[in-house]
Amino acid sequence: MALLGEESNKIERILFFYDKLMTGDIVSKSELAQHFDVHERTIRRDVQDIRYYLARFYIKRDIIYDPIAKGYKMVHAAPLHLGEIVALSKIVLDSHVLNNDESKDLFAIIESHFLQSKPQWLENFVNHELMNYQPGVKAFQIFSLLDTIIKGIYQKKKLQVIRVEGHKRIENKVCPVGLIYKDAAFYLAAVVDRDPHQQGEDKPIPIKLQRDLTIKMSPEHFNLASNSFDEEEFKKRCMTPMQDNPKT
Repeated sequence: MALLGEESNKIERILFFYDKLMTGDIVSKSELAQHFDVHERTIRRDVQDIRYYLARFYIKRDIIYDPIAKGYKMVHAAPLHLGEIVALSKIVLDSHVLNNDESKDLFAIIESHFLQSKPQWLENFVNHELMNYQPGVKAFQIFSLLDTIIKGIYQKKKLQVIRVEGHKRIENKVCPVGLIYKDAAFYLAAVVDRDPHQQGEDKPIPIKLQRDLTIKMSPEHFNLASNSFDEEEFKKRCMTPMQDNPKT
């Protein structure tokens, strides 16, 4: 009887979640978990269940997480074909940037975009890839850092960059202008914050995203004299993965 009760709760929760998404609402994972008294991991599994349903019957719809609104929403999406899934899977795994949990989450999203219902061979392919996946020695949770950086860039808000060197805590406030991926690493392109009356060139420096780095959003907005950002020129100045962050 307990199993039936749990199954009933799951059906009620998923239908409630699905109805909210279909009406255009943005659904908070934490609020939904609190409402149904379940762990947030349960809500993440609900998201995947709904994604698989959408992939099977509504191939032009998907659920995405909106980092600005801080919730899930339904969007129209084009389905992926086999070759596209294989290519994306190999790119994700060969980067060695993501940790194991983030890789699994990303794989689930890629699978949910398959053109047809999920066949057994696709599940076997994904399981085989994950079983043989070896995250890089410096892999860490990077999605939250990327969310903060992207919001900082497009909302033109300063970021507080914190890193620890030995027993020393170093903090700097920067103005984010770009995000680069090079040599299996992400780099924040940022201009060091300075007094507006101080003379100097607003030239961005590369800050490598790594395990010992913390980035927080500042309430302060910024307005640089030049909004142009040459990504190719900046890539040439990015460090190789073996080097440390520059002193900012």
